[in-house]
Amino acid sequence: MQSPMAQDRDGFLGTMRVPPGTTLDYGFLVAGERNGKAIDVWDDNHRQFFHTLVSVDGVMTVKPTIKFQN
Repeated sequence: MQSPMAQDRDGFLGTMRVPPGTTLDYGFLVAGERNGKAIDVWDDNHRQFFHTLVSVDGVMTVKPTIKFQN
C-alpha cells in the first residue's frame, strides 16, 4: 500500500484511516535527485521497519533514522 504525503512545516504529513487496534507496519521511500541523478532511499528503521499500534484517533510523529549528506 502506498499513501501520498505532503510537505508540512517541519516534515511531511500523511493521512490514513484504520480501525482502533490496527498495527501499522511501515517504512518510508525517499525519492529525490542529487547531481542530476534520480535517487531512491528506504528509511526502514535499520531493517526493523516502524510499527505503531493505533489505539485512538490522533496524530503520530515519526522521526527519520537516515540522514543525507550535502
